[in-house]
Amino acid sequence: MNTPQFENPETNLQERPVETLSDNSLPAAQVIEEQKDEAEQNNAPRFVP
Repeated sequence: MNTPQFENPETNLQERPVETLSDNSLPAAQVIEEQKDEAEQNNAPRFVP
């Protein structure tokens, strides 16, 4: 029971960070850029008038 338990978390730990990093890397940049664009668009009309 100790061998399978040790192999399970190792595989999950190695596959988890890789997938999380890859999945978060792409959308993170897009989300940040979109938030910056929205913030600038919201600030422009609010400050102009």
